[in-house]
Amino acid sequence: MLNAFIQGWKTGIGSWRVGLIVYAIQFLLAMVLGVLVASELIAPIERSLALEKLLHGYDHTVISDLKNVHGDFIRILTGGLPWLALIWMIFSVFINGGLLFTIEKKEPTWDIFWAGGARYFVPYLQMGLFFLIITLLLSVLIWAPLVSNFESIIRSLPSEREYIFILIGVFFFYVLLMLFLFAWSVSSRLFYLKRNLSVWKSIKTAFHFVRKNFRSIEGMLIIFALIQLIFVGLYWMIEGASGMTNTILIFVFFLIQQLLIFFRIIWRISTYAAINELIEWRDNWFRELID
Repeated sequence: MLNAFIQGWKTGIGSWRVGLIVYAIQFLLAMVLGVLVASELIAPIERSLALEKLLHGYDHTVISDLKNVHGDFIRILTGGLPWLALIWMIFSVFINGGLLFTIEKKEPTWDIFWAGGARYFVPYLQMGLFFLIITLLLSVLIWAPLVSNFESIIRSLPSEREYIFILIGVFFFYVLLMLFLFAWSVSSRLFYLKRNLSVWKSIKTAFHFVRKNFRSIEGMLIIFALIQLIFVGLYWMIEGASGMTNTILIFVFFLIQQLLIFFRIIWRISTYAAINELIEWRDNWFRELID
């Protein structure tokens, strides 16, 4: 696990050029979508002074007024969210295909990234939809009973403290389950690349691989997650201590935010590469055992 973790970071750092490409794609997409949303926002509200109250925090009265006075805008905005999610998912599938192909080929170049994103878009889209459905179903099955029946559950317990403990325990179980699904999803795509299997066989093979290597993969992913949380926590501490009180600080924190986004891309590449290292180690070990 440790060797895969270290090699994953080496691959991620060495793929910084591909990381810049992914950052540019995401930045341009976010900018385009942001301009479209902003234009829809400014047109009906006409720079209402009431929105200034939101700069100081959440204000329920402002939100209520917007819904009552500008209900058509709210419906347009919320109605467009599924389309925004669809556009983002399409780009995400392409990006993941390109990243995984560069990791498999060990050539972090633009040509390999573009070829991988285009060549594996359809099968990766099928896998993405499969894991999205699985994630939604499991999330509903786990959280819906606790949320919808919380009053009856609390009444059946000695105090609210037990209910809080139940929520904490379910939350940690849910995190581990999401990490398993993440590893399963990435492994499925990698097995599709490596073994030229069908989509369904790749998913089945990856499931058995993640199940057999559960401790190593989950432990590695937890370390990756903790590293990201440390960086995000440091950013929040710096922002909380300094604050964006003038133009220079706003610009500085904007740059820090962009560096953090770029780090998350490198972190993603490193995570994919570490899982790929575990798969390659398992395959090599199996071949040596047969020989």
